[in-house]
Amino acid sequence: MMMVKTEAITLRVTPYSNTSQIVTWIAASGEVLTTMIKGACRPKSAFLGQYDLFGTSELLFYRSHGDGMHVARECAMLEPRLKLRQDWKAFACASYVCHFILTTSMAGESYPHAYRLASTVLDALSLKRARLEATFWFELQWLGHLGFAPQLFACTRCRRPLAQTEAAPRWGVEGVICQACSQAHPGAQSATTGTLPLRPDLLAILRRWQSQPQPRILATTQCSPRQLLEFNRLLGIVISYHMDNPPESRKIALDLMHAGAGMTGRPS
Repeated sequence: MMMVKTEAITLRVTPYSNTSQIVTWIAASGEVLTTMIKGACRPKSAFLGQYDLFGTSELLFYRSHGDGMHVARECAMLEPRLKLRQDWKAFACASYVCHFILTTSMAGESYPHAYRLASTVLDALSLKRARLEATFWFELQWLGHLGFAPQLFACTRCRRPLAQTEAAPRWGVEGVICQACSQAHPGAQSATTGTLPLRPDLLAILRRWQSQPQPRILATTQCSPRQLLEFNRLLGIVISYHMDNPPESRKIALDLMHAGAGMTGRPS
C-alpha cells in the first residue's frame, strides 16, 4: 500500500461497527475517496475531533490497490466550520451540497476544482445571509464542472446570441430559448421538461453567478423571495433533466429554507 497525505473535506460519515466509521471525502486533488477509520469511536482514539461533517482535515491514509476502500492512519482538523452544525438552515444547505457532490461523482475519479468549490461554498454557507443564493450559485458552478452548464448567452436551439433585453425568452432543460424558437417548436419538450418564462432580471443574475467562480458576487446580489422561488424552479428543471436520480436532499433543503424565510406558495 502507498501512503498519501492530503487535505480533504468530509462529505459523509457512516457507522461501520461499534468503534469504526467509514468516511467519504473530497480531496484537494478533486478526488472523491472513501476511508475506513478504525477505532474512531473509542474513548481514547486519536481520531476524536479530528474530522467531522463539512470540516476540512489533513488526512494521512494508506491507498489500497484500485479504487476501493482506503485505510486512514492519521487525521488532523484544520477547519471545523462549526457554524454549519449550529444553525439548522446552514446545516440543511451544506448537507445538500455534500450530497449533490457525492451523488454526481464516482469514487476514485478526479474532479478539477471540486475541492476549492466545496470549500468555498461551505464557507459562504457559514455566513448568516444569502444562503439560498449561495446554494444556487453552487449549483450553477457544479453543473458547469460536470459539463451540464445551462446556456445563458445564446439560444439553446438556434444558437443565436441573446441580448440581456431579449423579448420574451423562455427557460428549458439546457438553458435559454429565444422567443422565435419557442414559438416554432412549442411541443419540443414533454410536460415534465416544459419551458418556463424567464424574466430579464433573473437572466441577469444567473449570468453573473455563472461567470463568477468566487461567491463574493453574492455580497452584491440581494434577491427577493419571488426571485429565489423562481431560481429554485429554473435550476430544478436543469438538474432533474440531467440527473438520473435528482437528489431528494435538494427538495428537503430548499423547502426548509423557503419555509424558514417565510416564503410559501409557488411563483406564477
